[in-house]
Amino acid sequence: MTITRVILAALLLTCGCGDRDRPNVLLVTFDTTRADRLSCYGYFEPSSPNVDELAESGALFLNAFTTNPITLPSHTSIMTGTYPLYHGVRDNSTYTVREDATTLAEVLADVGYDTAAFVGAFVLDSRYNLDQGFSLYDDRIDESWSKDEMDLRARNAFGFPERKAGAVTKVVLDWLRRPRSEPFFAWVHYFDPHQPVNPPEPHLSFFSERYAAEIAYADEQLGQILVELKRQGEYDRTLIVVTADHGEGLMDHGEPTHSLLIFDTTMRIPLVVRAPGSAPGQRLDPLISIVDVMPSILDLLGLEIPDVVQGESFASLIRGHDGGSSDRKIYMESLVAALQCNWGALRGLRTSTEKLIHGPNPRLYAVGDDPGEVYNLAEREPERLERMTAELERGLVHWASQDAAEAISAPDEEVLRKLAALGYVAGGGGARGIEDSLSEVEGKADPYENQSLFDRISVAREDLRTGNVAEGIRGLNRVLESDPGNAAALITLGKAYFLEVGRRDLAREYFERTLEADPYSEEAHRFLSRISRGEGDLEGARRHAEAILEFQPHSVSAFYELSAICEAEGDLVRSRENLERLLAIDPTHVYGLVALGASHVGQEELDEAEPHLKRALNLAPDSPHVLYNVGIWHWAEGDIDEARSGLARAVRLAPSHRDGLYALGRLLYEQNDATRAREYLVRAGELTPPGDLRREIDERLENIDAFLSQQGAGNVSP
Repeated sequence: MTITRVILAALLLTCGCGDRDRPNVLLVTFDTTRADRLSCYGYFEPSSPNVDELAESGALFLNAFTTNPITLPSHTSIMTGTYPLYHGVRDNSTYTVREDATTLAEVLADVGYDTAAFVGAFVLDSRYNLDQGFSLYDDRIDESWSKDEMDLRARNAFGFPERKAGAVTKVVLDWLRRPRSEPFFAWVHYFDPHQPVNPPEPHLSFFSERYAAEIAYADEQLGQILVELKRQGEYDRTLIVVTADHGEGLMDHGEPTHSLLIFDTTMRIPLVVRAPGSAPGQRLDPLISIVDVMPSILDLLGLEIPDVVQGESFASLIRGHDGGSSDRKIYMESLVAALQCNWGALRGLRTSTEKLIHGPNPRLYAVGDDPGEVYNLAEREPERLERMTAELERGLVHWASQDAAEAISAPDEEVLRKLAALGYVAGGGGARGIEDSLSEVEGKADPYENQSLFDRISVAREDLRTGNVAEGIRGLNRVLESDPGNAAALITLGKAYFLEVGRRDLAREYFERTLEADPYSEEAHRFLSRISRGEGDLEGARRHAEAILEFQPHSVSAFYELSAICEAEGDLVRSRENLERLLAIDPTHVYGLVALGASHVGQEELDEAEPHLKRALNLAPDSPHVLYNVGIWHWAEGDIDEARSGLARAVRLAPSHRDGLYALGRLLYEQNDATRAREYLVRAGELTPPGDLRREIDERLENIDAFLSQQGAGNVSP
């Protein structure tokens, strides 16, 4: 807690107000929700009756905009009241919220609020540090997968990392019904309008657009929360804020989804506020940024706004005191093109009447007269362009923080798979090298003119994920024909050859080309380290792993690779040291926990292995990798029943798990169950290339066949 917040807490706790005299706070964020698809914003179908009710009894903001068309950065701006230039979170997965950030939840927790968050997608997992200040951060996505989602995403080993709005609402209602003596702050995140659009019935049949049906379903779930607040008598004493992190392209400006471009289709958001005691039915015009949400909530509660906050409170607007600043300028950006494809970054400056989108080819719109951003005035009005560009450049200096770079992280393989299931294109992951300077785009490709290539990468990744490998590879090669240095296409093609085709030679070629395009690609270095280790080149493997640490000193993947290299060298002490460094950074890293546990099992240190393997099992109870290693540990412990059960479950979940099949077959062989042992050993043999293990499997099968031919099918010791 900062000194400012300590003083603030002391002042508030001595103000003479009882805890329950303060209003509750309910913040609801609809993911990927365009304002113009809500009926209270004029949509022709009743897509948002519950948000409409809040707007009728509170205030609706007509001109609210986000900072990023990306979930994690925009939610960080909501929670900190700062622009991404300051908080440093510029994309999903490769960034985490800094520990020294001051969040809305922290401020409210400091003055006695019971704080809880309920998020609907993995992209807001607690590993990204947005849980700061929440006493409960419910991100248990994997516990809420529905059957249709599992069927839809069957090939993804981790399922589909989203939980439907109904599952989110259930845990919210359970929490709201707990007894409490203090006011609450609850953040509820509904992911449903995000792709893939999969609305339930009856919404699917009722609405003419599937996207609007998803919004209506989330709105219906919000209604259940509002009903519960009314039932408890808390509705009129709760400050309710409903907004979105960003919108959706829906093919406006040629953009099917979001993240690449910063037109108003993805940047304009709904914002509805119902504050206790405020006038009903307000429709407010002033320009609002998503960074205003945090200071406005504090202001409406009568709390001091932290000095670091860059947003402006709109509390006075709701109270009817003034009309807001007419010459206000707000910032917006998307660095996805730069971070993932080596194209130019997009940065924007917006007023109530003008909007500059700065990039390799600047775009200038008179949005007061041209809200659809149809007529680009950049060439026709150079003086206006120059003025707006100079103002944006001043804003970059004014809103930036030298500490922003500390928000960078390096995602591990599990994280990247889960984000891919949500449809996010993962490029090289090179978060370094980004400078907040407008000159950075010189000589770079324009994202707007290259968005078809971006869409092709997304389609190719979906082909790869769903098993259409040949088509996915063809699609990526078509991208590279037009854009040979595209880091996202290069890294994805390298992974396709490595993981799906088994061509390590081609994988190496594309990973090396990725590094030429993006020297900060953590993924390329990691896979090259793995390939080199597999070829026996331990020095080469170490070189790539250590290269990651030069620009990402907290990379869990780098420490994981270094551990494996040390183990291959026979240096068990250093191998474990690297695993312990990894787990100090991320105590929930399942593969690190398993590796450390397996290391102890290998040395017959079974008691030392137990806590690591049990924690891994608790974190990932359905992971075949975890179940296999826990089964081996039980076997070493002499607990044959548990070993057999765990190994059997591992191969049920992953029928091609060669080591699991072999271990289970051998265990059954040693337990005199020859018939069933044969079944698993045959399947293991089919997956095992020629070598010592294949010869061992064949010998056991010969023994079993000889025995069974003499004894019939009886399960007697061979």
